[in-house]
Amino acid sequence: MINSNADLGTYTVYVRPFHDEVNALGTLTIFNSANTVYTIDGASYTGAAGLNLLTQAPAGTTMTAAYTTFEPTPTPTATAGKFNSIYVIGGSSLETSSVSRLSGDIIQRSGGTATLRGATLSLPDGTFSYNLADCIVELSSATEVTEDGQVTLTPLNQSAVAVGQHIDAVGNYILNGNVVTLDATAGKVRLQPTELYGTLLSTTTGGLSLDLLSINNWPADIYVFAGNGQTTAQDSSPANYQVNTAALTLPSGVAAGSPLWIDGFTNAFGAAPPDFNATAVTAEASEPASLRAIWADGTTAPFAGLSDSGFSIDLTNPNLTSAVIRIGPESIALSTLPSSPTLAPTATPMSNTFSPLYAVGNASTGISVFSSFASFVTQLNTIFATTQAIQFEARGLYNRATNTFTANSVNVVIY
Repeated sequence: MINSNADLGTYTVYVRPFHDEVNALGTLTIFNSANTVYTIDGASYTGAAGLNLLTQAPAGTTMTAAYTTFEPTPTPTATAGKFNSIYVIGGSSLETSSVSRLSGDIIQRSGGTATLRGATLSLPDGTFSYNLADCIVELSSATEVTEDGQVTLTPLNQSAVAVGQHIDAVGNYILNGNVVTLDATAGKVRLQPTELYGTLLSTTTGGLSLDLLSINNWPADIYVFAGNGQTTAQDSSPANYQVNTAALTLPSGVAAGSPLWIDGFTNAFGAAPPDFNATAVTAEASEPASLRAIWADGTTAPFAGLSDSGFSIDLTNPNLTSAVIRIGPESIALSTLPSSPTLAPTATPMSNTFSPLYAVGNASTGISVFSSFASFVTQLNTIFATTQAIQFEARGLYNRATNTFTANSVNVVIY
């Protein structure tokens, strides 16, 4: 921290890599509001109460991580703008370079022992490692627990750490045989946003039931939910996973059988049902997607209907070996759809913060990049007169109802 100003609602920091306490990559002023949520030294605050605590920290304190929106300066050529904070973590709630940290997804819990899969270990010496084997976090009644972005919760304890939750734990690193263990019995655990994926079974007022397929892209069947429920009979079940949606409005047109992506936090260990408290519910058509295709021996005719308004993958091409839409853990083979989806360029206009990117080429001959889809199509028509495509990737949104993939980026790899 460099300085702060409660009257202006700002604080200014040097921007530094995590383990670098000396060098600065520049300075940045964060603009805060009456709605900004702060978690500082294990307690949560809103607005001025949180900022006032930051103003009491001495200059030079390495203490904040801010999650923000960006407000560009409203001029055509500007590159500057404001970072407006939504959530700020400070003080001892923030991970530090003096202790070890382990983050991952809880797949099982027994007493004070939580098993993490897909865990990343960060040691005080600055080394990081991703662990293929499951890791252990030890909890106790003294473990300090916070939940990102929340101020209305009663003080949390180890009971808030349930199966299915993504966590970031701070404590003492121990290697028990070949098992990575973090002793957080006198440490800290941050509950961080977790994403469910599944298909809708039914809805009720303020809730829904889900055929749960994955949590944070891990298959639901790897989770052992014993202990999540108030009784054994109430333990969470992937076949009928209960989600509290509270006052959230479900996406329009969502019916039973529709795929859903749900962000939020698990209910406390031993407190289900509900199994999960949602902060957002997203339908397939609003979830980021990718479309990928591969032609094993290359082709000069990868697309059908190539024009300024769009095109589609030619599924009859004999060299096509794979054509798939991926939306999170969902995988949709184009061959299972009624027809090959139309790929259309995004209608979002260029701005200071967004530009579509359409590229074609390879590392040997060079890559041509366009922000105009029409110019991109002209280049493709020229290239395919003599050159073969071998791979294709687009990123954007897929609408199953219209069978349209709206792309904000496209990459075509050629021989």
